[in-house]
Amino acid sequence: MSGRELARKILRNLTYGGEGQPPVRRDYVEQLTNKSKAFLRSYESGIFSIFGEGDIVRDATRRMVERSFNLLQPYVVHLNDALDASQLCMATTAPDEILESVEGEWPFKPTREVSFYRARFSTHNLSLIIRGSEDRVEFFLIPAELVMRLSQVEDEYGALMVYQARLESGMVEWEVEGKPLTDDRFERYCLLMFDYFVKETQSLLVRAS
Repeated sequence: MSGRELARKILRNLTYGGEGQPPVRRDYVEQLTNKSKAFLRSYESGIFSIFGEGDIVRDATRRMVERSFNLLQPYVVHLNDALDASQLCMATTAPDEILESVEGEWPFKPTREVSFYRARFSTHNLSLIIRGSEDRVEFFLIPAELVMRLSQVEDEYGALMVYQARLESGMVEWEVEGKPLTDDRFERYCLLMFDYFVKETQSLLVRAS
């Protein structure tokens, strides 16, 4: 009996309880079936033989940066069209990988190379940075003239929002503020962050006038 035939037989027995056994919870069976199918797709494509767990999470982190950027970029386009080259117009920088030398704590940790995956939205005086690294996506607001200091200045200012990834049963699950990052919550939090970015830009213009 092949592995696929065995999987079908197990799932069929779970659904109908097997001979002489009572039926089981269908919601659990559906959840288990979906996870099993996702695993089989990854297994048959060879992904587990190529990538370790860390690689799977890092790949998901890159895709989350791209997803966040792709959600917000159309709003930037519409805003720029409406504002017609004012000081609130924005420039965008598509997600890209940058290797940085990060100094360790002397004398125990040497300097090491760290990969960050960033996207950026910038007005004349402020930048919204979406930074992915390892198992998290972080959102920063940084003065535009300081952004080239990269992680050094980002860590000084601190992240305003963090999407945290974890690997569970071979699948990457995302959280924000300890809550599951549902599609609705993802969109709402990204737009709240973008709205805050616009309001802070306006405040800076008022204070500078």
